[in-house]
Order: sequence, then C-alpha cells, then structure tokens
Amino acid sequence: MLGRYAGVAWTLCLGTGMHAAAWYILATALPTAVEDVGGASIVSWVVSVYLIASIMSGSASGLLKSRFGSRTILIVATALFLLGTIVAGTADSMALVVVGRALQGFGEGVIWAVSLMLVRDLFPLNAVPPMYAVLAVVWALSAALGPLLSGLLTEWISWRGAIWSMVPLALVFAALVLFVLPPVAPSRTTIRFPFLRLPAIGVGVLTLSIAALVAEPMTAAVAIALSLVVVGSALRADRRAAVNLFPRNLLRLGSAAPLGIWILTVMYCAESAVGVYTPLLAQTVFGANPLFAGYCLAIVALAWSGSALLVARITGPMVEACIVAGPALLVSGLAGLAFALAAGGLVPIGFALVAIGLGFGLSYTI
Repeated sequence: MLGRYAGVAWTLCLGTGMHAAAWYILATALPTAVEDVGGASIVSWVVSVYLIASIMSGSASGLLKSRFGSRTILIVATALFLLGTIVAGTADSMALVVVGRALQGFGEGVIWAVSLMLVRDLFPLNAVPPMYAVLAVVWALSAALGPLLSGLLTEWISWRGAIWSMVPLALVFAALVLFVLPPVAPSRTTIRFPFLRLPAIGVGVLTLSIAALVAEPMTAAVAIALSLVVVGSALRADRRAAVNLFPRNLLRLGSAAPLGIWILTVMYCAESAVGVYTPLLAQTVFGANPLFAGYCLAIVALAWSGSALLVARITGPMVEACIVAGPALLVSGLAGLAFALAAGGLVPIGFALVAIGLGFGLSYTI
C-alpha cells in the first residue's frame, strides 16, 4: 500500500502518535506533578483547557489549511506545541502547567486534524481506508507505550522528564513536515475566518469549567446557564454562516446524524472525569505507582481500539445492537468504577475501565 507514500505515511503516523502520546504522558505524570507543585483544586483545568484549545484550533484547521497551506500551519502548530511543552516542563505551579497545556492544545488540535485531512489529499482513493486503519493502530500503540514511557521517566527521573520526552517527537515531526511531506498549496478562494463564532465556543466551554471551581451553588448555576447560552448562540450563528464549522442541522435532534453526534457528546461528558481523576485517585488514595496510574487511561484506549476493530465490518441488525450496547456498557463501567473507587480495589477498577472502553469502541465507529 505504501511504496512511494511511505514518507507521507510515517509523517502522518507521527502526527497522530504525538497527539495520543501527549495526552497519556501527561496524564501519567500529573499526579506526581500535583504532589510536587500543588494545585489539586485546578487539576481538571489541565484537561479542560487542553481540550478547549484543541477543539478551537481543530475546528479552524480546515480554514487555516485552505488559506495558508498544510506545511505552514503544521510548522506553526508544532512550534506552539513545543512552546507549551517547555512551559509545562519548567512550571513551578499548576497554573503554569495549565498554560502550557493550553499551548499544546492549540498546536495538537491542528496537527491531528490536518493529519487526518491529508490522508484524503495525498493518498489514492483505494489506500485511504487502510491508512485510516494504520492511524488507529498507531493511536492504540501510543496509548499503550505513552504511559509506560511516562511512568518509567516519572519514577526514574521526574515528572518534568516525562513531559520533556515529547520534545524529540515534535522536532522529528517538524523535520518530516519540512523535508518529506508534499506541500498542499493554499486555496485561492477567500474564506472569511470565524473570528466571533470560534472564540465564543471556547469562552462558553471555559465558563462551564469555571463553574466547577465556584463554591456558591447559585453562582455555579449562573455560570452553567451562561455557558449554554453562549455556546448555543454560537451554534445558531454558525448555522446561518456562509462557511460552517459544524453541520447546519446540528441542533435538530429529530434527524439521525445530529442525534448521533449528541449521543456521543453525552457519552464523552460522562467519561471525561475518568481521565481526569482516576489516575490521580489510584496514585494518591490507593498507593498505585505512576505506571499503573497512567495505564488507567491506556486500558480505556486499548479496549476502545480493540472493540472498534472487531465491529468495523459488521452489518445488518448487529449494527443497531452495538449502538445500544455501547452506551449500556459505558453506564455499567461508570457504575462499576464508582463502586471500585469506593471499595478501594485496583483490580475492579481495571475491569470497570475495560467496560468503559468497550462501550465507546462498540458504538463510536458505527
């Protein structure tokens, strides 16, 4: 399949692997970082700010690619990722770790999104599905090796060493983009950038994160309501825009496509706390080492990837069965995780995480 496309394939695989590794490496090192610099009260921001930044930049990456070309925005995105890694790796407070993660998120959102786009731009049509399968395998391997590398570096050197391990990956990726990746020229069509819609979505999600830090319930309720209003207004404005960031019928829940998107959104919301707090609780409450704490996330990713590969080619009534079974397994896994955390058993925690991963894998790709 590869042949003369081998260099391109390696470049896109590294872009995808960086995205996965950056997530799992920091998740593994984060509990030790909290012990070192404090900031447990804002640890959820390390994840939420990263996701907000990557969502914003990923949503705009198609427009940026059309205007500036793929090489230019990938190099700029890699520079942002490197800057964020330096800030997080030298931080003496959790607030600076959050700043570093925001910069990483802005870079990684573009890197991952453009890597996926370039599969269709640079590969022949018959090689596109196999290349997406290769990227899925790369993601799974990164999910497995990221915590292993980060756990060993955290135990042998420090949590900062784990974060700095991402620098060589970014430098190699930048070199491949410059010297191996064929250029995809910018479009001559003038595209108006969504300067209001995109920041509005980011501000709305950030306001929702602020609600988690507010002690007064009434103030938190106001922040949540304000967040929903801002995001809803941005989505409605996007529906009327000439160039859309999202599907026009996203708010019409009577249609199958937007309903599926919202089901996945709710599933992600339900699972989000798992990635933030399970490694932290496993290490600080149950005495697990950094390696096990990181594998709390890797277990979910591996179960997700494995089950997704198993159901990739199913058809007929089994499709509907998987769509129903996925959320059901997610609910069961979350309930089991809550019980396991309360009871203090590391083995039940592992089984619950497997169920959560299977729930996503069965329904996400169908």
